[in-house]
Amino acid sequence: MAINYTEKYASKIAERFHLGSLTDSACGHDYDFVGAKTVKVYSVDTVALNDFDRTAGANRFGAVANLGDTVQELTCTQDKSFTFAIDAGDQSDQAINKAAGKALRRQIDEVVNPTMDKYRLAKWAAGAGSEHTPAAALTKNTILAAVIDTNALLTEGLVPTENRTIFIATDAYKLLVQADAIVGNDELGKKAVSKGEVGEVDGCVVKPVPNSWMPEGVAFIIKYRNCTADPVKLKHYDVLEKVQGFDGPVVQGRVYYDAFVLEAKKAGIAVCKYPA
Repeated sequence: MAINYTEKYASKIAERFHLGSLTDSACGHDYDFVGAKTVKVYSVDTVALNDFDRTAGANRFGAVANLGDTVQELTCTQDKSFTFAIDAGDQSDQAINKAAGKALRRQIDEVVNPTMDKYRLAKWAAGAGSEHTPAAALTKNTILAAVIDTNALLTEGLVPTENRTIFIATDAYKLLVQADAIVGNDELGKKAVSKGEVGEVDGCVVKPVPNSWMPEGVAFIIKYRNCTADPVKLKHYDVLEKVQGFDGPVVQGRVYYDAFVLEAKKAGIAVCKYPA
């Protein structure tokens, strides 16, 4: 019999330090991947405006153009799993079950969530529609300007100003919180909020990210939430109490997911790179 301990132990375990998923709140979920490995996303083209011709004959609105479209195929590739056993030894059933639940929670917090976060950040950065590289090394005196310049790239791409998130490497974040315009300003660091957010800068939610999670050379990523498709087709965890050949519970899990930057909305992501 399979017992799902995911929710039961979610709020009760505090062992090694870990982060919850930093990317979930910025993911795009507008496309339905249920029952399909590949989804086709269609984008309809537009046509240029004409000068209305009052003296023309039949075509006063201009020549008729065929309205085309483009298709982007999104195929999920990340099908990950894990399994491990906990030997019963001489522990009581209650102690064994608690150990299994704790081990599962630890696996999710320290392995599954970070793996998904790092993958999403890499895919988002690789598919960014624009890139900004400051002329000189980032300092506490220049970091805020770099954020503003990078964020402006989204605005130039006509991206909505709400639902923007800055995923910033901790090295760059340390400079940001020391910027003269930030010190004494209650918009950043005013309080720790849920999902890794620490405040706002230039209208964007700020989320510090471990340096090792960021793509190489990237100081920060600014992302509009709905410019990507980030399906999690399957997330399933079990604690199997009785498995032939094992004296104790077997824990197993599977996560099937991916992350895609939509070609028609790639202007919704901009990266700032460290100068070479």
